[in-house]
Amino acid sequence: MAGSGRRKSNTDADEDRTPLRNPKLRKHRSRDHSLIRLLNFDLKVLLGFAIIAFLIVLFMIHRLIISVEHPQIPRVVTPFPAPKIMNLPQFQGDHKESLYWGTYRPNVYLEIRARTPQSLVAGLMWFGLKDGRYFMRLVCRDSDELKTYGWTCHNGRDYGRQMLVDQDMTLMTSFLKSKEDGSGYGGDWAVRIDVQSEKSKLSEEMQTVHLFFYLADEDGNALNVGSWNLNLESMDDLEVHYSGFRTSHIHNLSDLVQQNLGAQILGRISFRTDVAFISRTGLDSKSISTGKAAVASLLGGIGYFYGQSKISVPIHQGTYLTSTARSHAHDLNLEEGNVIGNFNGEFWGMFAGQQVLHFSF
Repeated sequence: MAGSGRRKSNTDADEDRTPLRNPKLRKHRSRDHSLIRLLNFDLKVLLGFAIIAFLIVLFMIHRLIISVEHPQIPRVVTPFPAPKIMNLPQFQGDHKESLYWGTYRPNVYLEIRARTPQSLVAGLMWFGLKDGRYFMRLVCRDSDELKTYGWTCHNGRDYGRQMLVDQDMTLMTSFLKSKEDGSGYGGDWAVRIDVQSEKSKLSEEMQTVHLFFYLADEDGNALNVGSWNLNLESMDDLEVHYSGFRTSHIHNLSDLVQQNLGAQILGRISFRTDVAFISRTGLDSKSISTGKAAVASLLGGIGYFYGQSKISVPIHQGTYLTSTARSHAHDLNLEEGNVIGNFNGEFWGMFAGQQVLHFSF
């Protein structure tokens, strides 16, 4: 009895020494371990991003230092080893001349120029009304608020027609080019300006239209197309004012024309006017006739010779050849008569025996 009682007491003592496990305590400990693992993971990710950012910054600094110490040499673009298309034979001659004048300014409403780096330019401006204020129309802008503008037909060579609708006013412009006998290089061209509107829709201040037709020279010298003149004609009652001025550039051309008037055309709607550029070769009809007669006499006087010719030149004739031969004989202590005779005879014989006339037509 006593022995079994001791064993029981020992067992009870062991149970008393065993710590009690609290479920809440276990839960807190699991949370702490998961938080530590999460922090360890975040630190690794941040450390990795930091290393990558450091390497990127280091690479950029390295590239910057290299670019400063060793500037990059511009890339050389070698053109294709072939003639330019515009220099090919099929694009020369009459084809090139037929495209000399044209509406080669797409950023303005209307301008004529030649296909040269420095050209004579001519174009159209007009006053438009917006919010009770006048504005000069030249460069195509959305702020102008034109209802319609653009070419309705154009063949790219010698004809074009466009429509410009500014508020209730319609401007129809036509471009025409021709080549006649006696015209300068590139031929002649003309611009027709037709202004139309329904007068009932226009205010009194818009009944009078202010057009400006300008002519400017980019190079400061007239083009090499011979003599030329600009004509303005109209069957309607128009008021025209002309003004010319010198300027070192043609930038802000609308401001220059507005300040100096330019060529101003005033007319009551509706009206039509034509502006024609006429070029000439620089010679009048009398000079051309005289030149043709001179060339005809030259060509008609051509002869045909064959065989050899011998020309006898007197020894003592005071020609340049005789003087040269005499000097040659004197310098070499030779007989003057023989030297002069041989020199003149051989020279003129060679010249007369081998002369040939070449003419190309």
